Amino acid sequence: MPTASTVSAQDINSEIGYGSTASVNLNETRVRNLACDSSGEINFAQCRWGINFPGGLHQYGIRTKQYDTTSSLDLFNESSIAHDGVSTTSASVSLYLNSGGTMVVYTPSGVTNTWLTSGSAGDYYAQMSKTSGNDPGGNAINTDLVLSTTRYWEWTVSAGPGYAYVTKSFSGNLIIKDSGTLITRPFTISVIAEVA
Repeated sequence: MPTASTVSAQDINSEIGYGSTASVNLNETRVRNLACDSSGEINFAQCRWGINFPGGLHQYGIRTKQYDTTSSLDLFNESSIAHDGVSTTSASVSLYLNSGGTMVVYTPSGVTNTWLTSGSAGDYYAQMSKTSGNDPGGNAINTDLVLSTTRYWEWTVSAGPGYAYVTKSFSGNLIIKDSGTLITRPFTISVIAEVA
């Protein structure tokens, strides 16, 4: 991923699903969503954090680039098995911010991108803030956590005999900071286990 000083029109086009030679209007909704800035003047460097912490839908180990009006990061996984009276199934989703500079989204297999392109991981903080839903396992929520240590959040559900349908959901924001807030990425998860 590019450093803030080297973000190009081609980088932005790639993230919003345009051809590499298409013209970019920085006032366009998709670009504003990428920059997490809904008003005022923006520049290419602001888009770096949207490129490094991409929005869109992740399900079944695939990232679909689809920037909506909130540029949310949406994670979904479901596991379903036939009812036989004894079997169980489980499903999980998780997000890791590795101290080595990568972000990995597991839904359930991993999609990786590089978030650290300049400075050191200890220069940055992450916070998973909760609006509603089920708290994750892993690191604390609503707390600034320095990224010199790998941070992760995980939601897991299991269903089996007597538990035909179990689901967890979460909504909030993934906030990345240094001395100030760099990006606020709306975040939703849905994880379902079903014995049908």
